[in-house]
Amino acid sequence: MWNGNTISTQAAGDVAFSVDSVKGKQGSSKTVAVNISNNSEVAGIDCILSYDSSLMEYVDSSKGNTLKKSGFCDINSDGAAATVHLVYGALSGMSKEGKVMTVEFKLLQDINDAYTPQLTVNDLIDASDEMNDLSYVITTNPADTQSGTEEATTTDGTAATADTAQDGTQAAGGAAGATATEADSAGATADQKETAKTEEESKSADNATQSKENENKETSKVTSSKNKNTNRDSYIGLAVGVIVVLALIGLIVYLMRKKRHQKD
Repeated sequence: MWNGNTISTQAAGDVAFSVDSVKGKQGSSKTVAVNISNNSEVAGIDCILSYDSSLMEYVDSSKGNTLKKSGFCDINSDGAAATVHLVYGALSGMSKEGKVMTVEFKLLQDINDAYTPQLTVNDLIDASDEMNDLSYVITTNPADTQSGTEEATTTDGTAATADTAQDGTQAAGGAAGATATEADSAGATADQKETAKTEEESKSADNATQSKENENKETSKVTSSKNKNTNRDSYIGLAVGVIVVLALIGLIVYLMRKKRHQKD
């Protein structure tokens, strides 16, 4: 059964994706992981996992442990198209190898021969300002290793069986199609990375604004205190002036009465 994944020889420096195969009984739940390795430079991913809706039904999905918590990640499923679409972007490369995402499926019928959903990588970029494209390969992980009936793909991409060789030929067409779609979706992850940068800059601006507001509050408090002291001094001066004026008036009245008394 063709799984649709690109199988090629991995060159030094290539990012390596692998997709879990599944087999099992109707009604059972199976988890498919999209794994990544040799990924220290990866800062953006746009990929789609396609599955056969006659074999399995989407249940749930979650981002993998290799994606940075500080990065942007969005996973959307489309039951009609039988796809799970992941877009991820961060300001720096990944710090560890592991899972890009995990997807849980419910088997709609018995799957006796291992089946692998198809992974298409639309965009894969590094953390540089130029957001350079990275080369990659996609391989298949055997389903439920205890079965012992599924032959794994060899590390050099050579088919382990005649059927796998045919799969590789058909997969070449799928790879060409994926390359053709890269031009259409090249801006998706770039936009997400730019959004992440804008959010970081916005946070820095907000922090600076908050700091300035705090500084203004402190300045306002000092100014208010000075104004209160100035007003108090003004009130005291006014009171002293009134007292002096009243004293002078009282003195004048006293002298006038004394003078009139002397005349009498």
